Amino acid sequence: MVFTFQKKAELLSRLTACQSTLTINETSITKFEKNEMINKVFGNSIQNSFKSSGVAPKNEDYCIGCSASNDGYEKKFGCTHKREIYVDKKNNFLKGKDQIFKAKDGYPIRYAFRFHINPKLSVIKTMSGNSALIQISKNKSLLFTVYEENLDIEKSIFLGEKKIIDSNCITISGNLVNKNKIFNWEIKKKI
Repeated sequence: MVFTFQKKAELLSRLTACQSTLTINETSITKFEKNEMINKVFGNSIQNSFKSSGVAPKNEDYCIGCSASNDGYEKKFGCTHKREIYVDKKNNFLKGKDQIFKAKDGYPIRYAFRFHINPKLSVIKTMSGNSALIQISKNKSLLFTVYEENLDIEKSIFLGEKKIIDSNCITISGNLVNKNKIFNWEIKKKI
């Protein structure tokens, strides 16, 4: 089997934990088929599957969005993940809530949420430790804030335009021993 550099990078990016919204113990819930013949016939195929549930759209006067859960970490770690994401129409910002539900206390897990940033944008962590400034242009920026948590900026890669481009992601990570944890975050225009 002969791989070009581009094919190796593409395969690597799909198999790494850092390409997932949530990873637990550096594990991604998505694993792609490695068999070249299967991929030629069917395209890039997912080897294992997980179920999404509780998909609930919301469209009210003040906000629009949806929520959904998945059981991708239930079998191996006893956890489910729920994400809610909404646009606050009145105040013009994006707000989200991620929840990890654990079946049992006492068994520690390492979680990491990653928010990938387009490589054309720059991002820096603010002095508060719980926010990141995302620079769109000279006079336009966004402020990403997570409540009751700290965040970090990690190096990442972006695969596009038939190139591998250096990029960054905003990461919220830590250890979880207790049953459930809620992460509230938002993205607002910086004034």
